[in-house]
Amino acid sequence: MSNTSPTHVVGLVDGNNFFVSCERLFRPDLQHKPVVVLSSNDGCVVARSQEVKDMGIPMGVPYFQIKDIIKDKQVTVFSSNFTLYRDLSRRVFSVVRNICKTFEQYSIDEGFFLVPAAEAEAVGWQIKDTIARTLGMPVSVGLASSKTLAKYAGTLAKRGRGVCFLSSADWAVCAPTVGLGDVWGVGAQRLRAFTEAGLQTAADLMVADSALVRRRFGVEGARLQLELQGVSAYAVAIAPKLQQSIMHSRSFRSATKRRSVVEAAVAHHVRRGVEDLLERGLCAQYLTVAIRSSRYERNAPGWGSEGVCLPIPTADLFMLMQTAQAMLTRLYQTDVAYQKAGILLSGLVPATMVTAGTLWGESLVARQRKAVASTVAQLNQRFGSDAIQVGYYAPATTWQARQDVRSPAYTTRWNMLARVSAR
Repeated sequence: MSNTSPTHVVGLVDGNNFFVSCERLFRPDLQHKPVVVLSSNDGCVVARSQEVKDMGIPMGVPYFQIKDIIKDKQVTVFSSNFTLYRDLSRRVFSVVRNICKTFEQYSIDEGFFLVPAAEAEAVGWQIKDTIARTLGMPVSVGLASSKTLAKYAGTLAKRGRGVCFLSSADWAVCAPTVGLGDVWGVGAQRLRAFTEAGLQTAADLMVADSALVRRRFGVEGARLQLELQGVSAYAVAIAPKLQQSIMHSRSFRSATKRRSVVEAAVAHHVRRGVEDLLERGLCAQYLTVAIRSSRYERNAPGWGSEGVCLPIPTADLFMLMQTAQAMLTRLYQTDVAYQKAGILLSGLVPATMVTAGTLWGESLVARQRKAVASTVAQLNQRFGSDAIQVGYYAPATTWQARQDVRSPAYTTRWNMLARVSAR
């Protein structure tokens, strides 16, 4: 443990059962009642309310295996609604950014921030209470001298009142009782290596010889030891890391041999990928298209994929659409039932770093196409996904994944806004 008190501590804001809380926000009748959220194509459980956890239903269990239990226990089931979840995530983190200057989003429901040590607990409660008051979303806040300890403090916060400041003295008491398997970043393989070295608890790793730890477990092991000792080895990044790739893929509601359906799915994913590029100010150097046959198809090709290096990094919707459909033409096999399609955009670079297409700058056609693509993205954002189509199109119901119990787009579609009436 570090002998010097840090001037700043790391905070972690974490949404409580986030997907379930997003659904409950517009269904207050489901508070304190069992709720599960299903994965793509309604395949398995990806989120559970505390009531469901108490029933012993595990994360990731296939939905068909627990249908009888869910019916018997009157559990409410939702299909994943990531449009809603991402929008509420953005709103939650905007509150944190307004309170803390240094903030790093870690996942859709978690983010790290820095706060002066003297104000840590007060700021933690301010964040929790402001999010609850303005958005109605429950969050927990863990505070400690490093990211790893803040993650553990967040676990304690969930068990307690919702905010936990884990001081050096508190951690010194806890560490001997915390198994390394319960430490953030320690997976099964690393845990096995620690166990073979005779390291069982966080306290064991903290007092181990640092040279031996580095030699046996490498840089990551040395950093973890520092983090557990209260020394911040992972900085809270103000600027997000440059995204390495953008992927969009989805299983179909049912396997299909219709080429038009597969084309429509690929076109949809290209449109979504370009929207992501424009939103993040990025261009892609590589495009990959992949289609997968049904697992029940005899002599099926399985995954078929093809990638191409583009002449220059681009976010040109028309160029990417034409390239993707050309690759699909080569990949597609007649009389094969396809179950999934997707695209991958990689080699991402900031659009500001991309050199012009010609010696004299961008051509008039390139500028016009970029303007049209930007306008299409803005219209779809305003009036709903796929309001304006570019490329192949088929009704979503012919190819999109099963989402039989998806909630409305309460916050992103005007025609789905929740309505309140006085009686």
